Amino acid sequence: GLELDQTVTRKSLKYFKTQPHFDDDRVEWWFGDATKSLLMLPEDYFGSFDLVLVDLSETVMSMSVTKELDVFDALSLLLSPSGVLVKNEMYKDKFNEVFDYTMELYYISPVICDQVLVFGSNNVDFFHAPTYDHGIETYLYGNMHSPDTRFDLMHHYKKNIAPESKCNLGGSEGSPLLHDTAAGVVGIVEAENTSIDLNQGITSIMRSVAEDMGFTVAIDPVSEGNFGIVIMEEGYIAARLWPAENYVGFDVNLWGKTYLLKRLESSLVKAVGSTDVSSFKVVVGGMHGSSTWKEDQQLIGPKLRQLRNCKEDVVMEGSIDDKLACKVAMEEVVPLTSAHDITAAVVCGKEGEECPSLKALSDHSDVKNVIPIYECLGLEG
Repeated sequence: GLELDQTVTRKSLKYFKTQPHFDDDRVEWWFGDATKSLLMLPEDYFGSFDLVLVDLSETVMSMSVTKELDVFDALSLLLSPSGVLVKNEMYKDKFNEVFDYTMELYYISPVICDQVLVFGSNNVDFFHAPTYDHGIETYLYGNMHSPDTRFDLMHHYKKNIAPESKCNLGGSEGSPLLHDTAAGVVGIVEAENTSIDLNQGITSIMRSVAEDMGFTVAIDPVSEGNFGIVIMEEGYIAARLWPAENYVGFDVNLWGKTYLLKRLESSLVKAVGSTDVSSFKVVVGGMHGSSTWKEDQQLIGPKLRQLRNCKEDVVMEGSIDDKLACKVAMEEVVPLTSAHDITAAVVCGKEGEECPSLKALSDHSDVKNVIPIYECLGLEG
């Protein structure tokens, strides 16, 4: 989860009883300004998420992350090929620019009256894709994934044609998006029920772990009482001990090689023999002139990727005639009825003149009867 600060998660726990799950190794919290946090995420996070939920104002969504990307563009790059991005409030016009498939859900809320969720994906066709019951308990609405209910809240479904600007990335695809932001990340790790004796030897353990991972220790570690610190060229590791409770808290502040933070945290926890761990991360100020700056640019943050379907439905002006357009339109419209053996009425022009809609519906396998309605004679003038 990306949040501005911890107040949101802690107030949610206090008032809504929703757990932040700091102790679940499947959960990561990154606290800080989204325009900085997105730049600090490891490269392999991008393109890996099946679902991204966004609750941000339009102002924040349009803030710049790099010269090429705003917050919304960077968030869309987190999605896997079949991923779905969901945002609250009306935002479909922007979604239509970024995704191949979009839709909105309108629903009634007992507190704030009406609410809207907009969905976007480049491979999930929300109208035709199969639905699944994931076994999630609901309180306000019941089953919304059966053929009879899946469209009850759906509005503004659209299949979008990728604009040329989204298809022609040139040689920039996959290249790092350079920026001059000097940011760092602090990992807060609490390890309980440790299996080793906690004493001033903790600094030797921290130093060994850091050097094994390729960090450069700048000066000899310092320890005093139940506190120890190891200072590196790329950051520092501080430890606070509570030996009587078999507890150690690590503050891991990195301004270089930040992509190794998760592995470094895991190695420290393993070194003290704890399996009872809570953690979160805070994006903070970094260090200009870091020796690993160029390496870090290659291994963290978003990269431009071709996400849109640029091979299908790219229609140039004048390349499709009325008959073909009508046939395509009917093929899209008829399934909206969710019925078979359809009886359709078609309003045509004068009898005897060509009526493409009549021909398209007559040829459709799900249409049983087609009734043409022609222009009445003598109405001209």
